[in-house]
Amino acid sequence: MIEHSKKPRDWGPDHDLWLKSFNLARLAHRGQRRKFGDNEEYINHPLRVAMKVSWDPILTSAALLHDVVEDSSYTLYDIEQVAGERVAELVDLLTRRKDENYFRFLMRTLEDRDACRIKLADISDNLDTLPEEGSLPDKYRLAMYILLQRLSQDLSLWERIKRLVRR
Repeated sequence: MIEHSKKPRDWGPDHDLWLKSFNLARLAHRGQRRKFGDNEEYINHPLRVAMKVSWDPILTSAALLHDVVEDSSYTLYDIEQVAGERVAELVDLLTRRKDENYFRFLMRTLEDRDACRIKLADISDNLDTLPEEGSLPDKYRLAMYILLQRLSQDLSLWERIKRLVRR
């Protein structure tokens, strides 16, 4: 077990931001289940995405909240009130608009390096939870290559994605 030198209440504003973001994500996804895989509680998906992205509190919070606007009645305004302007900006870039083509959505995501990192972690988690007999959807394959082009200096990600694309 990992021991911390501070009690959770003493971890400061980063812990508060993460906790507020987690609580909003948990409320937004209450009762939702994944559509494929083992039909797990949906909140597990944003938690895994957050763990794949970074320990940076802004990126972690945006990853926790990345599906909230699409999947609930919460708005970007609600997210900004809870987690701040930068987190809301990232969630906006990661939210596909109604009737928006997937590739237009992806082009918006490319505007921001941090949004690209979160989207790659999102796709990676979706692929990790695909049933074994599932095949890699073409839109994910293309999205990964485009996002990786944007993040080309992150070579460890490149090796991981190459393995996923070969599925």
